[in-house]
Amino acid sequence: MSMASSVSSSEETSWGKRVSEKVLSFYTSLPKKGKPQGREVTVLAAFLLSSPSNDLKVVALGTGTKCIGRSLLRPYGDVVHDSHAEVIARRALMRFFYTQIQHLTETSSKHAPSNGSKRLKIDDGNLAFELDPQCLNKGKYTMRKGWKLHMYISQLPCGDASLSSVVSPLETVPLGESDSHSPLGKILLPLVPVDGSKQKGMV
Repeated sequence: MSMASSVSSSEETSWGKRVSEKVLSFYTSLPKKGKPQGREVTVLAAFLLSSPSNDLKVVALGTGTKCIGRSLLRPYGDVVHDSHAEVIARRALMRFFYTQIQHLTETSSKHAPSNGSKRLKIDDGNLAFELDPQCLNKGKYTMRKGWKLHMYISQLPCGDASLSSVVSPLETVPLGESDSHSPLGKILLPLVPVDGSKQKGMV
């Protein structure tokens, strides 16, 4: 193995560890209500933003493993059909995006010139989004240069999103199995695939 590939692998492992620690720390800080109890298990999914300086922030999080049966599906949009962790986290992410866009819209309208010329660019380094300079008149937003969106899932997705055709089945164990007092002991984490291949898309 070359030095470059070992450094790259080491950096990937370090980055993955930072992401998972950030998500699990955030999850642990939440109240106990709604978390698995006793022998219950769940899957944890989260979206994080990294700034140009590589600071990480959890912006959306969800847990869950269920979806309702076909007989209970409703065409009116009044029932959440899928409560898998990834879906719940994505719904939270969309809410985060809309909140950011609302803030940018309100801020830019306060600073808009009264003569009808183009909007001023609001320079708020804490926001990951800005008006797309190529679409100023259309009100489109884009992620600022250097910002990145990351997804964390504590277990490979199932169904159509699974990697079953690419990766051998994974063995999972409850985190903290040896430590029954661990608040994270009810989240399933993937182990290395049976064939030893490298997993992609986990973090």
